[in-house]
Amino acid sequence: PTMPSYCHPWSSGVTAWLSHVLGGIRPMQPGYKRYIAAPYLSQTYPSVAATINTPNGPISVNATLREMKVGGTWSYSAVLESPTHGYFGIPKSIVSSSNLPVARVNTIQLNGKAATLLSATSVMKSENFFSLRGGHGENNNSHGMGISGLSDKFQYIPIQQKGSVSLVATYLPTNSANRQGTEPQLSRYAPFPEPSYPASIVGVDRSSGGDGLYEYGRDGYVLIGCRNNNNNNNATDHESSDVSKLPSYIRNATVLQHGYPGWIEPPREFVDIEDAAHINKETLLPECMPGKRSLGRVGVDGIGGEQPDLNGILIHIEVAEQQGPPLQVSLYFVAKTKSDKFAIQVMDLETLNDIVQTTAVDDYEGGVWWTVQYDKSMRLRLSNMQGLHLSGIGFSRTNRGAN
Repeated sequence: PTMPSYCHPWSSGVTAWLSHVLGGIRPMQPGYKRYIAAPYLSQTYPSVAATINTPNGPISVNATLREMKVGGTWSYSAVLESPTHGYFGIPKSIVSSSNLPVARVNTIQLNGKAATLLSATSVMKSENFFSLRGGHGENNNSHGMGISGLSDKFQYIPIQQKGSVSLVATYLPTNSANRQGTEPQLSRYAPFPEPSYPASIVGVDRSSGGDGLYEYGRDGYVLIGCRNNNNNNNATDHESSDVSKLPSYIRNATVLQHGYPGWIEPPREFVDIEDAAHINKETLLPECMPGKRSLGRVGVDGIGGEQPDLNGILIHIEVAEQQGPPLQVSLYFVAKTKSDKFAIQVMDLETLNDIVQTTAVDDYEGGVWWTVQYDKSMRLRLSNMQGLHLSGIGFSRTNRGAN
């Protein structure tokens, strides 16, 4: 991902997931005035401990699952500490690494006495629960961190006292439990479904070089920093400019780089035909300067150059017309070194949902035209891995090879 990040995913996503899903501690009412504690235990996760700070004090749970005998009984024990009343959830069955039940609950005790057990439906009917995403109410179907996410794979025990309580449960093997050595192969079970995308990558051309502009930019283009405004071979970043010829169906095309406090226009680097020792002449672009080819680029050298925190490029393509033949947007890259490598992520500009699978691009010293087909506005995020250099954007409304 492009750095710096103002919302680090470990703090904003995974930590919350561990506490609310694996640790199982979730609010039933604002401020955890009532709560659910239902730690997730299985053969894969036999021990879980979690603590969440609340306005009334911390709620913590420490639960452990032990197999007393291979293929036999299981023991479940947990200690819950809380400053308020709530519910504790115990799984109805123990599952294997293949998510198959190997044992079902037999007895459950709270503080050494038989526990009162409620179903998920009973709890939802008896409490004025809420969801952090959807508000209050029994008919709330959101999947926020509130009680609307209760699982019917658990039994729930009312916790009517504050402070520390202990819970113990036993599990007996199921008739269909999988014994050691007979566990089904994971390949028998379908993985996550293959993702589907509304756009498609229709070409990766490493042979056309700069001449590919006549094909991939036949309707229009943006050539990055390839015009030397001083008309000499020693142009600086500020002395070169883009050459743009946008087709009528493209409202705007912008190229940005991460800066402070936000996205900025990246500096351009000009490359002339006289720089033959540093670049393959076949990669130079036409249409930049009268009477000769040249090349400009924006990007990052190596793993980050002089500014490793500014290691990504963002491209916004705003489409004015969605009617007509399929729209193809082609990006042209020319590497500085053989080891250069980067990734391309493409999103719908309005929803920011991925529209094609993120792909890595390398081996582009001779230039590469990378083409995506999509009929709406898009954001292309280029993330540096070992060197990223963008030189042009081409637009066409007809399929490759069409007349």
